[in-house]
Parts: sequence; structure tokens; C-alpha cells
Amino acid sequence: MLSYLYGGEDDSPDLRNSPYHLWLNALLRRGSLDKAPRMIDYWLYQMGIFLTSLLPRSASYCLADLFGFAAYYLLRRKRAILRSNLEMVLSGERLKDKVLRKVFYNYAHYYATLFQFFRLKDEDIAYLVEVKGEEWLEEALKAGRGVILITSHLGHWDLGGAALARRFKVNVVAEKLPSERLFNLFTRFRTHQGMKVIAGAKALRRLYVALKCNEVVIILGDRDMDGRGILLPFFGRATTMPKGAAVLARTTGAIVLSGFIVKEEGKEHYTCFVEEEIPISKTNDKKSDLELNTSRIVKVIEDQIRRYPDNWYMFQPIWK
Repeated sequence: MLSYLYGGEDDSPDLRNSPYHLWLNALLRRGSLDKAPRMIDYWLYQMGIFLTSLLPRSASYCLADLFGFAAYYLLRRKRAILRSNLEMVLSGERLKDKVLRKVFYNYAHYYATLFQFFRLKDEDIAYLVEVKGEEWLEEALKAGRGVILITSHLGHWDLGGAALARRFKVNVVAEKLPSERLFNLFTRFRTHQGMKVIAGAKALRRLYVALKCNEVVIILGDRDMDGRGILLPFFGRATTMPKGAAVLARTTGAIVLSGFIVKEEGKEHYTCFVEEEIPISKTNDKKSDLELNTSRIVKVIEDQIRRYPDNWYMFQPIWK
């Protein structure tokens, strides 16, 4: 989400005398200031969709580079958070500014591609994404128990889902957003590219049904969104990590695979990797199983991020 990057305070230019700020003051007097950022997010998305519909793909990416460049220099607080997160990934090594800038550029490209989702056809997806390791997914589905594909906020997870949805029945677990308009827009992006979106009160039941029907469920596992995760080392420092995938796998017997998609240096397209099975322990000790299985998943996520730190869009603090 745009609010994911711009959420909280930042060091943007002072807009107190701008028409934008005067409009916010008017909203405040009406008691609806809290709705303003959500409205702005939604219309920024619509503007992005409109602009990319007018431009060739190469021009859209050039425009995205300009936005990425501006964001890198203007959003100093977000840049500092990202630097801190990536230095943990690199085990305390000093992070090169080039890598940090590349994250902003890649994240801008994420949006430039997302805004094209309503007009991307099969041949466009085939051009944009090279899938490696599909045989792991094919083999896992032969067991008939469904597949949980563990990924992280790397590269373009929505585009990866779109590529896999060309061959497999793909479900994505989505966060329910405060803005219903924005949530519906994201749902339309994904369903237009063949994915089924699972969210809301009946999400757990729908996950069980999807796996029982031998489908693929994609879960992002690199951030504990609700604070109810399990405390584990993540790049050597303790933080809470999401446990949902481990619980779901142990309960359903679904096979767990690692998968991620990245934009590699010097390449216009993305590479989507599907990798080998993550073993899931099932003993009489549920608590021990939960910790062991979640730690195995976390290790895989660490490996994904460590290989491609310039594709990890983590602009929020991970370690409190």
C-alpha cells in the first residue's frame, strides 16, 4: 500500500501553506481528517492506473525511477528505517547507499507494474516473469493435500501470483484494509490476474477449503502484522514472527514450499523462484512443533531476503 510506505511521520517538505494542507484543515473542521489519507491513497492509485494506460511500459518504468529517486531523498525517516532493517540482514555490515536506492527504485517499479494489471495479458505476464522451479509445485500437488507457498515482501509478490495463476489454482491471503475502496481495488487487481483473494472473518475456513481442494495458498511470512506471532530470532535478533502458516500446515497436512519473485540487476523482467519443500514436524507436542516449524519457515525467509536485499520493501520497523 502507499500508506505502508508513507505511514506514520516522515520528513517530507512542509506543506502547511499549500492547498493540500488547507483542504486537510477543512476536513478537520468537518471531523473527517482520519479519512483523508485513505481518500488520497485511492485517488493516487487511480491516477497511476490512468497514467500507465497512456504510456508504453518502458516509459512507465522511467517515470517510476523518478518517483523512486524523489522518495529516496525526501523520505528520510523511511530511508533510516529501511537502512536499519537491511543492516540487520547484512549482519552489521555498512549498507551501501546504492543498495538502499535500489530498493526505492524497485518498489516504484512494483507500483508501475501493479497499475498495469487490468491490461496485462497472458503474453505480457510471460514476458515479464520467468518462472523457475515449477516442478517443485507440480510434484507437491501430486500428494493431493494442497500447497502453502511461503514468500516475503520481495520483488513483486502480486506479479508472482499472477504468473503462477496461469498454471495453478492460486489463493492469496490479503490484509483487510481500513479503506474498503482501496481493499476492493487491490482485490480487483489480483482477481483480474486469476488469483483468488482470501481475507476477512471467513478467511480461515476458506483456507482450509482451498487446501482440501488441492490448491495453492500464498502467504507472506516476513512481518507479524497483528502482534500475535511467536518470538523467534530473525537475522539474529528476537522479534515476533507470524505463525499462521505453521499452524495451517500442521493442521491440514499441506506441503509447504518456498517461493519468491525478484527483479535481478540489469534485467527488465522478474524471476519467480519456487524452491524445495520445508519439512513440517507433527508430534504430540503442539507447542514444540509450532516453534520448530515457524523457525524453519523463518530461516527460509531469511535466505530469500539475504540473497536479494535490494528487493526487500520493509519500510516499517521489524525489531522493536
